[in-house]
Amino acid sequence: MTDKETRREDLILTAREVFFQYGVRKTTIDDIAQACGMTKSSLYHYFSGKEDLIRAVARMVMDENLEKYEAVVAKEIPLVDSLAALIKTIIARQKEMYPKFLASLEEVLELIPMLKDVITGYQQSVLNLIKKRLTKAVEMGEYNNLPVEEFSSILMILIHHQVKQCTDPSMAVLDSSDPYALISLLLDPYRGTSSAAGGSH
Repeated sequence: MTDKETRREDLILTAREVFFQYGVRKTTIDDIAQACGMTKSSLYHYFSGKEDLIRAVARMVMDENLEKYEAVVAKEIPLVDSLAALIKTIIARQKEMYPKFLASLEEVLELIPMLKDVITGYQQSVLNLIKKRLTKAVEMGEYNNLPVEEFSSILMILIHHQVKQCTDPSMAVLDSSDPYALISLLLDPYRGTSSAAGGSH
């Protein structure tokens, strides 16, 4: 990593702290420059503007999230426990961001067009992680004839709606506090003979 890349990463970390303290909408490029101990014109050597900074912070946060999700899925536990733990971790991470980073659903909706490619890449990474874990369960004999693509899509829909609840509590969605029972119910028809499928919930 070059000195400029290292400096840029440090600036992103500082910008994230400012965004988390004041929210994206209220934070100005001047606020970030001041927090970084530099002039606004100097900050423009690293970022084209506030939108560029928002995207950089979003990427950093999402990369950190994915690292945590990968660690959860990598644990040698039954599939149902693994997926339930993954969903709980995703929801917990989202709750950490609100209202510190994004103060309201309105603010989120404003940023969606700007971050569309970042969000799409992030969602695809989560989907791939789920597919990988499901495929592993099939290979180990935990489940037979499990439609990996279909089941992955179902889980992503469940995650999507529960994440939205973080910014809009009025949404009538399934309770995210214990996804184990629902996942277990969905997987039951495909349960294999392996003792690993029993779960430890």
